[in-house]
Amino acid sequence: MAERIYCILLWLYPAEHRQAYGGLMLQHARDLERVAFQRRGWQLLFLYLRLINDGILNAGREQWEVIMANNRFSPASWFTVLLAAIPGLLMVFTRVDITRLGQILPMLVTYGYLAILVIGVIFVWYRQRRFPVWALLPAGLLFWTAVFMAGSFLAQLLGDLGWLPPMWQDAILGVGLLAIVLTIVLVALLLRGKRLPASVWLVVGTIFLVNLLLWILYFSDLMASTRYDPAILQFLYNAALGLLDGLMLVAVGLLAVRQHGVLAMLVVIGGYTYMCMDSDYFSGFRLNEWDGYTAYAISMVALYLVVTPIALLRARTRLGRALAVFIPVGIFLTARIAVPNLVLPGPHLTPWGDIMLSVTVMLNFVLAWVLYSGLDKTAHEEETVRAISYPYQPSLSQNHD
Repeated sequence: MAERIYCILLWLYPAEHRQAYGGLMLQHARDLERVAFQRRGWQLLFLYLRLINDGILNAGREQWEVIMANNRFSPASWFTVLLAAIPGLLMVFTRVDITRLGQILPMLVTYGYLAILVIGVIFVWYRQRRFPVWALLPAGLLFWTAVFMAGSFLAQLLGDLGWLPPMWQDAILGVGLLAIVLTIVLVALLLRGKRLPASVWLVVGTIFLVNLLLWILYFSDLMASTRYDPAILQFLYNAALGLLDGLMLVAVGLLAVRQHGVLAMLVVIGGYTYMCMDSDYFSGFRLNEWDGYTAYAISMVALYLVVTPIALLRARTRLGRALAVFIPVGIFLTARIAVPNLVLPGPHLTPWGDIMLSVTVMLNFVLAWVLYSGLDKTAHEEETVRAISYPYQPSLSQNHD
C-alpha cells in the first residue's frame, strides 16, 4: 500500500526528480511500512497519512525549485514591447470618445500598425525564418476572427441546405465544429510521438470535470424551468466560449512554442481578446447602465491587453512570466463577475454559469502554460543534443564561399 501511494505521489514531482530519486523514495516507503507493520495498531494508518502529507509538501517544494532554477531571461526590447501593446491600446481607444482626439490620429495608428504587421512579419520571416514575437498577440486575434467568420459561413451553409433547424442556425455552432476539427488536427500533427508531462493530463482532467459539473448544474436548472430550445442554444454558446475556443487557441499556440516557448501564451491572450471586444461578456448584468462603465471597461481592456503583454515580454524570470499572465487574467475574470454585483442595485443570483466559464478560461491558460513549458524544455534539450553531436555547423555563407 505504501508503495502504491508513493507511486501516485511521485507523479507530482518534476520528471528529473522522479528519474534520479524515485527508486530510493519507493524503497524508503517500503522500509517505513515494514517497521510500521511490525508495531501494528494505528501505526500503518499514521504512516499512510504521513506519506501523503510529506509527498504533497515535498512535491510542491521541488516544483517551486524547478520554477526558480535556471529561469533567467533577457527581457524583450521596448520597441518589441510597444509593437505587442499597440493592439490593446487601439482597443482602449475604441472605448474612448475619439472625437475629442480627432479622427485622423486613431486611423493613422490603426492602418500604420496593420502595415507594420503585414510587411514586418514577412520581412522578419525572410531574414530570420522566425515569426516575430510582437506579432503573436494579433496573430491569435486574427486567427480567432477568421475561425468565427468561417464558422458563420458554415452555419449559414448548413442552414441553407436544410441540415439545421431554424433554432440551431447560429454562428457559434459552426465555430464549435471548426474548433473541434482544428484542435484535433493540430494536436495530432504537433504532439505526435511526444510524451506529455503528468501536469498536462492533470489540467485536462480538471477542465473535463469543471465542464461536466457545469453540464449537471445547467441541465438541472433547465429541467426545473422547462425551457429547452433557446436555453440549450445559449448553454452551448457559453460552453463553446470557455472550452472549445480555449482548447483551439492552446493548440494554435503550439505552432509558436518551438521558437518562443511560454511567450506563445501571447497567441492565447490575443485569441481571447474578443472578451474585451464584446461588451456583453463583461457587462451581462446590465453593467452598461452603470455610470462608471466606461472607466471600468477601459481599465479591464488595458489590464488584459496592455499590461499583460508588456509584463510578459519584460519579465526576467519564469516566475515573473507566470505572474505576468495569471495575475492580470485572474483580476479580469474575477472583476467581470464581482463588479456587476457590487455596483448594480437589486438582489442578484449567483452566476454559476459565468463562474464556471471563468474557471474554465483560467484552466485553459494553465493548460497552455504547463504544455508550452514542457515542450519548450524538450525543444531546448533537443537543440543541446544536436549542438553536442555536431559541434561545428558552417553557416550558409561559409558553404557558399
